Amino acid sequence: MSSLFERRFVPPGADFRVSLDRHVLPFSPRTAGVLRAWVSLLLAAAGLAGLVARAGAQTYACIGSWGVQGSQNGQFFDPTGIAIDRADNIYVVDSQNHRVQEFDSDCQFVLSWGGWGPGRGEFDGPVGIAIDGNGNIYVADRGNSRIVKYDSNGRVLLSWGSFGSRKGQLNWPLGLAVDAQNFVYVADYHNHRVQKFDSQGRYQLQWGTEGTGNGQFLEPVSVLVSPDGVVYVGDFGTNRIQRFDDHGTFLGAWGSRGSTAGRFSGIGGMAMDRNGRVFVADMGNHRVQVFDASGGYLTRWGAWGKGEGQFDTPAGIALDSRGSVYVTDAVNSRVQRFVETTAATSTTWTRLKSLYR
Repeated sequence: MSSLFERRFVPPGADFRVSLDRHVLPFSPRTAGVLRAWVSLLLAAAGLAGLVARAGAQTYACIGSWGVQGSQNGQFFDPTGIAIDRADNIYVVDSQNHRVQEFDSDCQFVLSWGGWGPGRGEFDGPVGIAIDGNGNIYVADRGNSRIVKYDSNGRVLLSWGSFGSRKGQLNWPLGLAVDAQNFVYVADYHNHRVQKFDSQGRYQLQWGTEGTGNGQFLEPVSVLVSPDGVVYVGDFGTNRIQRFDDHGTFLGAWGSRGSTAGRFSGIGGMAMDRNGRVFVADMGNHRVQVFDASGGYLTRWGAWGKGEGQFDTPAGIALDSRGSVYVTDAVNSRVQRFVETTAATSTTWTRLKSLYR
């Protein structure tokens, strides 16, 4: 029952390391991160704690969060995957509590399901989650090497997968995505590939081998499918995002290891808004980055910390029908909600909260 995030903590300003399985990613905070932290403190002192540092014309402001570490309803232990249905109900994978929790559109607890084990409806460190066009929920049950399909009330409909490397088998399934035809794409982490299944779990195809070339992977962790069928795969080992068509034909890639704009230190979850912008949880850099559909850099926000708008290993990301962005802040055991504001508008958390209720 090893954690998705094996962590070594040291005081802020010293060397910081995040490990995912056998990888260790060194991260040393740069001047820009330190400056952002000081700006946040100054804004807080001025009563503007809800304003988040911006890049370019876009600003993302935190308008609330929920969760603390624990196992009670509404508490979390390593929240990872997150998905939102058409009614804006929010589903959070509570990885080390081995469960999924559902919240309504006001972020109030509704129900949970799961529990540790290999049995029907149980999990061993679940990570990814996705919702199909019929409201069915798919969860990547990492330690049990399977995908489990539920209805919206948490009742098991079916499951598929077993440990291995043959077609349809899985070795640490992490990220999940469902396309407009309800085909399910799985980031098969230790098998360095993506597998595609139909909604009944029947194997369709796969692509990827271990490596750093185009179409190859070093531990893929997340998958995103656009409305027009482009498949984005977040590759943890190479710190890049690759684009494919729905048959696995390589279309392009962007990203490399680093902390400057457009670079990553451990890619996490991805999401796309109605304008085709791709939001990426940049775990080791403790931030979210935003790109256009082809990988052109747009903006970013976040820095290491426990304060409002700060992160300690952001893992999953999803958007609701209003365009609000929800981020699972794994080590801080919470979910934060952000909204986009204009660069020219300086506002307060209280005012933003009233606008987006």
